[in-house]
Amino acid sequence: MASKSRCHWCGGPFIRIGQHYWCADSPSCRERQSFHAIGAQSSTGEWRNIYIPLPMQVEFDSAPVRYLLGGGAAGVSKSHMARWGLYRRAIFIPEFEALILRNTWNELEKHHLRLMQRDEKVLQSIGINAFFSKTDREFRITHPDGRVSTIEGGHMENAEDVKKYLSRERDAIVADEGTNFQPVPLLELSTRARSTKPEVEAFARRYMYPHLGPADDIPGGGAVFWILSNPGGPSSTMIRELFIEHEPSW
Repeated sequence: MASKSRCHWCGGPFIRIGQHYWCADSPSCRERQSFHAIGAQSSTGEWRNIYIPLPMQVEFDSAPVRYLLGGGAAGVSKSHMARWGLYRRAIFIPEFEALILRNTWNELEKHHLRLMQRDEKVLQSIGINAFFSKTDREFRITHPDGRVSTIEGGHMENAEDVKKYLSRERDAIVADEGTNFQPVPLLELSTRARSTKPEVEAFARRYMYPHLGPADDIPGGGAVFWILSNPGGPSSTMIRELFIEHEPSW
């Protein structure tokens, strides 16, 4: 089934195969999509993909920066892209630690926590040892060696809530609908996106910074701080100044 959308890289159309959209015209585009996909080989030798990112999603996930803004209208899969980007890191990086937040507990529960419960079964279907605990607000992936990667859900309903998340560093932090957060707590939260784990840096060198040499420093040790947002909200001016105008008022 063909799509009216066009590939961001080559300008060609997409074709739907199963549940996924692939660039129809360019093998190199499809190869880039596959490089950032999630899949596994079955016992019969057949390869099964459960997540194929679109070109724009690949560019977001692999952007060689520590701090990144993903903007756009509602319903364009920003949250889906971020959540699955975290799953992919959790699969590849033992003891990966991430935090994904919405502004209120109600938003977190109705969106990410509800979808994590569904995603748990999708990952399990290809042999990933995934487990979601709504009580703990955690999505866990256990690696064959017993080490566990964790994606925690959180909220910033009150300005004081940020203190709950400042006690330790995270390998990835996602502020979903980030312009709805208060500016100062959002900036405080961004300082905790940093890592000293060799596996996080190795992942970043492979997927985000392949152009850098082995002696070059990786910003934040490969950790990322992603803000996803629609226009409007208490932090919209600050975010525009930081990411779009590049003229923040310190």
